[in-house]
Parts: sequence; C-alpha cells; structure tokens
Amino acid sequence: MYGHLAVFDFDSTLTVKEVGDYDVADCIERVFGGEKRFQIIKQLFQELGVSNVTIVICSFNSHDVIQRALHESGLDCFVCKIWGWESFFHLPESKKSLVLEPFILEFNFSHVVFVDDSADNCRDIQNNLISTFTNVVFVSEKGGMNLVHCGRVMQWLETTKTDIAAAPLPSLLDIV
Repeated sequence: MYGHLAVFDFDSTLTVKEVGDYDVADCIERVFGGEKRFQIIKQLFQELGVSNVTIVICSFNSHDVIQRALHESGLDCFVCKIWGWESFFHLPESKKSLVLEPFILEFNFSHVVFVDDSADNCRDIQNNLISTFTNVVFVSEKGGMNLVHCGRVMQWLETTKTDIAAAPLPSLLDIV
C-alpha cells in the first residue's frame, strides 16, 4: 500500500491560465503567475513530498507542455506521473476517473485528494471514483490555486496523516 495520493489538474489549477507552448519560455511568470505564487505551489509540493504523498497531474492539456513547464520551473522532481489529453484517446469518455481508478487500484492508495478548477471533473471524481474515499478541492476562483486551496490540501494531509508514516513512496520506475 502506497498511502496518499494528491492529484492536481494543471491549467487554471496549478497554473493561472490555460497554458500553451509559448508560455513555457517564461514559465514562472506566464504559467505560475509570478515568483510569489510559484513559491506557494512549490512549498505545497515540498510539504507533500516530505510527507511521502505521491503527486500526479491529470489534465486535458498536452503531456509535453505540462512536462516542459514542470521541468522549466523545477517542479518536475515532485511529480511521479502526468496524464495529458493523449491519455484519454482510448477511453469511451474523457473522464478523469477512468484514468485515475486503475492507477489507484494498482498502487493501492488509501487516501486521495483531487484538486481541479472544473466542477464537472470534481463531480466525476466524487461520483465515479469508487476505489477509495477522495477529498475533492474545487478551485472556483480565476487564477488557479491560492493559499486557501493549499490549506485545504494540507488539512486533508493532517486528517489522514496517521497512515502515512509506514507507507513507502512509489518509485518512478514503478509508475512509468
């Protein structure tokens, strides 16, 4: 059992907008909204990492754009897996639950937090992710996650922390 999984949408959740190829060159400013907001996201990822939480990205953006933005910003070292729009081709519907459910079952995650700016994606996860209880954080404000959303993720971590100490972190080789 791997314990805890944090699933983040990319566009307008981790980032401040829908991100394209042209944004990656000035990543901190154009993708993450500046150094101050970037440091908030980075600190959240660091705290999750120290607590052995597996971090993944599940987005309808391109895997390549997400990977390049994470690499340029230095956040790639915290993320174990990325699902971009390419991951949804083989599915009967473009639902994030259909991608996440097999992953959660394979690695036996006991606690999941899902953070997304789409009410439809949040409803999909609440209604269709049956393998584990999932805490959903809806980012309704424009401009992506803020301190309130990060606080909700950390609150999830604190309330489920008792299981975390003994849970090994999956290796990137296990997941890829």
